[in-house]
Amino acid sequence: MPETPARVHRAEVLANTILSPSLRRITLGGADLSDYPTTASPDEYVRLFFPDADGAEPRLPRVVGRGWEFREGVAPSPMRTYTVRAHRPGEIDIDFVRHRGGLAAKWADGAVPGSPLGVSRPFAQFAAGAGTGAGIGPGVDAGIARLTLVADATALPAAERIIEEAPPGLAIRLFCEIADPRDARLPDRSPARVSATWVHRSGNGHFASRVADAFFRADLATDGSEAVWVAGEAAMTRRIRGHLRRTLRFPAAHTHIVGYWTDNEEAWRERFDALSPADRGLLDSLYADYGDARDEGREAVLDSIYALYERVGL
Repeated sequence: MPETPARVHRAEVLANTILSPSLRRITLGGADLSDYPTTASPDEYVRLFFPDADGAEPRLPRVVGRGWEFREGVAPSPMRTYTVRAHRPGEIDIDFVRHRGGLAAKWADGAVPGSPLGVSRPFAQFAAGAGTGAGIGPGVDAGIARLTLVADATALPAAERIIEEAPPGLAIRLFCEIADPRDARLPDRSPARVSATWVHRSGNGHFASRVADAFFRADLATDGSEAVWVAGEAAMTRRIRGHLRRTLRFPAAHTHIVGYWTDNEEAWRERFDALSPADRGLLDSLYADYGDARDEGREAVLDSIYALYERVGL
């Protein structure tokens, strides 16, 4: 099958379904999604390009490498990053957290069949099964007997897909913080052996986050037989990463940790903008080092970045 040329696709809403008090599913399709690809990575992500107003057309950029650019004189469309909950020929599902404010949540609230949206090609992250070759995460290879997932509501769709597409017989345990007990949801079917710990009234921009504390009480195998996937609010993921790195000396090759969003981002940005020239210069240098580093060297640079974040209150 020939490879789909990289482009930003024009999708149309096929369905808008409320899943729970905090989650809404948008099903996208349309003629331009007829050849839409998948990386086969269960937490693959896409860039969504939103219209300026209901019913308006989003301005779609052209793909350049792993990025994109708009034609000269064309104002960029608002863009956000989301994971793909499900992929079917010509269709994808994307789950949105329901909350007040925020460009994406507002668009999803008002989306109706036919509403247009720009969708980039997907990018791989975590490899779901041995030998898939998909993604940049640790994957689940032959020596992995258990996979531990830690998430909040924003990462629950990706966690669900990982559970759905896991290798048969793999032990999976999920720690997930949710604002409402009715948000607790798992796939109807999975080839894995799955258990879940739901931390109610926790995190998600509504409450203090407690999912890390629940995770810290769990036993973890540090002999290479366990993999850990963590995604959600940035401070929560950094705290768990620090515990894995410094306290447990957990193998970095068996972790995949991604911050999806920042709680109270406006205040965080104000603190970031107020950094001293010396600290800002150090961060810029570390960011450059991170881009050049690989594997454990990259993890060491992240250690330095997050230590600086902690020192300056970010």
